[in-house]
Amino acid sequence: MPRPLARVNRHTGTPAVATLIGVLAILVFALFVPLEGLAKLTSQRTLGLFALVNLALIRIKMSETSAPPVGVFICPLWIPFAGLIASASLLFIDVALF
Repeated sequence: MPRPLARVNRHTGTPAVATLIGVLAILVFALFVPLEGLAKLTSQRTLGLFALVNLALIRIKMSETSAPPVGVFICPLWIPFAGLIASASLLFIDVALF
């Protein structure tokens, strides 16, 4: 992450610059993108993010070399694959048909 975006507020512990950029982006989209387009954009970005998270989980699970500590939730490998297929399929349908 670029250093200015990674800097956090010493009182709240939140990334103030990154939060401000996010708020400004949301404000611009809310003011200048029609509601239907905004809903479609949000839907597509959310599905894309879900697909990336599932890809990351698959990568983590494939690179694990040792067993996790006792008491840690273990996600079966088929779950992120199913999530990736579902997210990618819904994203493809959303982009192709609508």
